[in-house]
Amino acid sequence: MARSFKTYKFKNDSGTKANDLHIIWGITSVEIIGVDGIKPDDPKADYSLSETGGKSDIGEHEVAKGETVKVRVKTPHLVPPKRVRYQWTFDGKAISKFATIAFEDPDEDDTPEEVAVRRFEERMDVLSDRLEMLIDMNRLR
Repeated sequence: MARSFKTYKFKNDSGTKANDLHIIWGITSVEIIGVDGIKPDDPKADYSLSETGGKSDIGEHEVAKGETVKVRVKTPHLVPPKRVRYQWTFDGKAISKFATIAFEDPDEDDTPEEVAVRRFEERMDVLSDRLEMLIDMNRLR
């Protein structure tokens, strides 16, 4: 049973178009449940997905330079991964170095308003996930 959910945003800052995103979650049992709002089993999914031992590869998903990919995950852990490493590739060839997203450290140039908005969005994510869980539970009845 999933205990925590989170949406991560990965910006393609490689300077060129990418078609693969390689993610190291830092913990095991992380399952991707959506990429850019589309579930992996949706016929509209324009990406491939492989997940093994705390690593995920999202392939065949073209991302222009400067664009962001939103990846929604669930995990049985109480807290979702806080330090996530990722790398962009094109046809399997690395086009960026590994970068790290660290959620416990706020950006030093964030304004108080940006911090408040981010915290609000995170809270809305939690509430949205709980609502989705309740809807799913109701469908099973």
